Amino acid sequence: MSRTAMGKTVIKSLNLNFYGPEPIYNRLITGKELTDALTWYNYNLDHKEAFKFLVAYLTQKGDAALVKSVKEAGDKFFSFTLGKVARLILNGATLPAYAYEWIDSGLSEGIAKYNRSKLEVVAYKAPGKLNEDNAVMLGKIEDIIENSTGEDVIPILEKAKVSPKTARKVIDYFVEEVKKVNKFCTPEDALVYTKAADEVISEIAIFLDGGDVVEPSEAQTAPKPAPVKKPRKPRAKKVIPAEKKVAKVQYLKEFPELGLTSINPKDIIGKTALWYYDVRYQKLVVVRKANGLDVKGTTVIFDEKISESKKIGRKTKETLDVVLKGGKIALRKIFETIKTGNIEVTGRLSENTILLKVEK
Repeated sequence: MSRTAMGKTVIKSLNLNFYGPEPIYNRLITGKELTDALTWYNYNLDHKEAFKFLVAYLTQKGDAALVKSVKEAGDKFFSFTLGKVARLILNGATLPAYAYEWIDSGLSEGIAKYNRSKLEVVAYKAPGKLNEDNAVMLGKIEDIIENSTGEDVIPILEKAKVSPKTARKVIDYFVEEVKKVNKFCTPEDALVYTKAADEVISEIAIFLDGGDVVEPSEAQTAPKPAPVKKPRKPRAKKVIPAEKKVAKVQYLKEFPELGLTSINPKDIIGKTALWYYDVRYQKLVVVRKANGLDVKGTTVIFDEKISESKKIGRKTKETLDVVLKGGKIALRKIFETIKTGNIEVTGRLSENTILLKVEK
């Protein structure tokens, strides 16, 4: 690093020609200018440098006690954003009011985390990464959080027979995930994810405190009477809206060559059958499920035993007209009129798929 004649530290970046010079303002900046500046620092500043700017900013304010607390805690307890915002202020910028609130809340949160860590360090050493044996369990818990289903995670932990060490790893894993989501996602998505993750983390913490998990050393001792557990009140399963379930579905909205238009994907949820046509491979497919179809990602969840698929061939338009306009009897016999062989049904929809109709 070098110093200008005014004594300000200038950050040198290997990508300076690509990202442009450091954003320096001597006035009140807008929200967009603040966002653009933070993006620039994200690529041209590391966490340790940012922490030094944070300390310099607090020193400039003259709060010796706060400077001492922040230095004692170290950079790992404070957000990267704090240092970037501090750098802007040191360079002369006046920020929107909410940015100063960021600094105050970020400092309070960082110091609180540091103080908690001093109490927790005696309890156990911070665990490392989860091994592959727990990948299935972790995936199920992630689904509960991402879909905000509100499902109870305790049965998953009990089935996996997790140790206290593993349970703590799960907590640490999702604490880190919450940080990533709050850093990279929109505030709305981050709020939903954080709320669901907090519920899961609290459940696992209660699970640990309640003595439901067993230390490896205890498992080798003489059997002990099973603890009497209070009956757990069943939690109502959260209903996921159809729009959210089909948000990632890929399909073709229109196919003018045959005058076809897809139905709305949300209409698939809960129906007993879906008819769709693959325009690339000329496949007619019907997927069925007696208790209602569901969707995960861009794949329809169906019953293989009562679903069918065939390549139509020359009479494509006539066959599709029967599908769109015919009654139950006509639909029941339609695959008998197609002389090509059966094709495996996957239920996976794509950008070549026209969603023809559903059956209630």
